This record gives sequence, C-alpha cells and structure tokens, in this order.
Amino acid sequence: MLDEYLERGINLLSEIFVHSTFPEDELEKEKKIIKEEIKMVEDTPDDYIHDLFTQTVWGREGLGQPVLGTRESIASFTRDEIMSHIRRYYGTKDLVIACAGNFDHEQVMKVLNERFGSLRQGSAAKTGDVPDFRFSRKVFVKDLSEAHVCIGVPGLSQMSKDRYALFILNTILGGSVSSRLFQEVRENRGLAYSVYSFTAMYYDTGLWGVYAGVSRKRVREVCELIVKEMLALGKTLTEDELDKAKRHLKGNMILALESTNSRMNNIARQEMYYGRYISPDEIIRSVDRVRLADVQGLAGQLIVRDRFSVTAFGPLEKDVLEGIFEQ
Repeated sequence: MLDEYLERGINLLSEIFVHSTFPEDELEKEKKIIKEEIKMVEDTPDDYIHDLFTQTVWGREGLGQPVLGTRESIASFTRDEIMSHIRRYYGTKDLVIACAGNFDHEQVMKVLNERFGSLRQGSAAKTGDVPDFRFSRKVFVKDLSEAHVCIGVPGLSQMSKDRYALFILNTILGGSVSSRLFQEVRENRGLAYSVYSFTAMYYDTGLWGVYAGVSRKRVREVCELIVKEMLALGKTLTEDELDKAKRHLKGNMILALESTNSRMNNIARQEMYYGRYISPDEIIRSVDRVRLADVQGLAGQLIVRDRFSVTAFGPLEKDVLEGIFEQ
C-alpha cells in the first residue's frame, strides 16, 4: 500500500484477519474455487509433478500432502471447524507480523498493538517425529505430449549450519542457466526443454531435487545423465565453480533487496525459523566462509546411489525407471 495509507491498511487487514465471519454461502463458493484450482494444477504437469514427487518422498501424510488439499478434504470443511481453528490458533503465540518499506517504527507498533494486542495467546502447533524420506521409484501414467521427471535425495533442514554449502551446491548443479545440468542436458545435448535443481527446506528435514521436462523417448537417458552428474559432483567441483556460485548467490540476494515484498517475506521467514534478523552482511559472510572441502564433503554425504527417489509422470511404461539406480 502507499505509505500514507499505512494505518488504514493495517486496520483493514486486521479486520479481515481477526473478525472474518465466513458466511456459509461464501464458504461453499470458495470450496468450488479451490476445487477448480486443484483441477488447474492437475492440468499443469510441470507443476503437478512436484505434488506427486513429494507424495513419493513423504507419503500421503504431513509434508506429502498437497498444499491445496484434496477434493475430499475441501468438501469436508464446515464453518464450525474453521471458526474453532481460528479461535484455537489465531493468537499472539502463533502470529508473525512483518513490515518493510517507508514507515515509522513507533507508529506501526502503536497501531499493531491496538489492533492485535488483545488477541489471546493461542495454542502451540503440534510437533511430531521427523518424517522419513522414502527411497522410492514411482511412475504415474497419463496421456501427455511430454514426460516430466523429479529425482531427489534427502536434503538439509532450514536450521542446518551447512545450508549455505547446499545453496552453493544447488547453484552449481542446476540452479542457474550456467549450471552443470542446464549446460549439459539442455544446451549441449538438447535433451530437455526445462531442467533445474531445487531445495526444499523445512524446520526439521529437507529435500534436494532435480526436475526435467523431456520427450517420452528420452526419459531413461536424461535420468541416467542427471544421476551421473549428481554422483560425480563432489569429486569434480572446482574453485572456479565455487567462486562463481558464491557470486551468483550474493548477486541474487542483493537484487532481491530491491523488492519491498521480498524483504518483508525474508524477515518473516527469519523470525519464524531463527527468532532473529539475519542481515545481508551476515549472510554474505556465511556464504564467503564456505570452502571447497565443505561443499565436496556435503555432496558426498547427500548424494549416494541407493538414496535416490524418483517420480515420472506422462505417457510412459511402468518399468521405464527399472535399473537406472542400480548400476
């Protein structure tokens, strides 16, 4: 919002957050909208493959559940259940408010305390065991024009001291257009129209994966090439690649600071995970401290042939993945 509307904006947001009434007819409309969103994701295979992959890795509970929910779970919600959830969890113990932009700190704190200070404390979310990473191979057959593949290994949690080393490894493997996978799979061999690596970090666990969108005839070849690149990563890393990856990470972070929305999301995430603000200078120092031996050791620790999980989606035979990871 414009800075001159800050107080009015906070008042409006707090009214929505604290005092929404969820009329039955509006709730039913929203259920229909979410069901259409589920259909839209299922019709977007390069998006839907990630839901299928997390289901392969984490199962159908916890982290393996789709963020949108299922048709059954959406249909089951009642207004009473939603209001009960709000009463139980919408409290100061659960609430993080992040602000970024042109504002006076004292003024914002005054308005926030007026609007949110009367909330009850709330209830702590349930905690459970660290979810098991399932080393599995699954093929979901569907008549599509292309095939989609995700391959991954256990990653690191958001709290890990080695997370900066993993960011660097991910950048080198497939996190940019100059990465190994992009250059080898797409630019040099023309085997995929899209290929990239990604990290998913949670409070107590994580995932490091690779996505590729390929022709159905090239699935095995691309999978074998990705596995080969990953297994060789720790042994073939160079100081030059390390330096380039560090500069890439730091450059992206500095560019992100140009976005007020990005800053707001970043400080909220830091508060939730670490309970404190981590400045760009501190992050840069942490990235610079990573040495070649650190990333080599982490690659050897995470990338092990019998610890791969893979999901393929598209016009495929059920046995398309057989033998790829046993070589």
